[in-house]
Formats: sequence, structure tokens, C-alpha cells
Amino acid sequence: LESDVAKAIEASYKEVYGGKELMKYTAPGGSDMAFVHAKYGFETPWFGPGNHNGVAGSFENLSIDNYLKCIMVYMNTLVKLMSK
Repeated sequence: LESDVAKAIEASYKEVYGGKELMKYTAPGGSDMAFVHAKYGFETPWFGPGNHNGVAGSFENLSIDNYLKCIMVYMNTLVKLMSK
């Protein structure tokens, strides 16, 4: 991940999730990231509050803790970008 935004997201994710690596997908299923990677050739950070094992299924769920952590990632990313 090379852009300032992607680097800020990755750094924020590591801070909030205790050093855990951010998933970087080039073509997960039918997502927009598959199109972006095919057309422009770069990876896109992919994360959200849901349980990615059950996406779009009747058993899809998310935990409140993970939801709040994702909000913190977004907040930390904005602070990083705005303080440049």
C-alpha cells in the first residue's frame, strides 16, 4: 500500500488492533477491489466490523467491540491525515 491514505489506514489498524496486520486483498470475490486491482494494479485495504466468514449470508453478524474498533480506525486515520 503506497498512498498516504492507505498508509494511514494501515498504521491506524495496527494501533487499534494491537499490531495485527491489515488484510490487503487484490480480488476478493465480486468486490469493487477486484475491479480496481484489475484496472489499476494496486492493492486495497479491506476491513470492516463484520465477520468476513459470513458475508452476505443469513448468519452474517458483527460484534459491538469490533464495530467500535473500526470506528476508531477511521477516526485515527482522519487524525493522521489532517495532522500532516
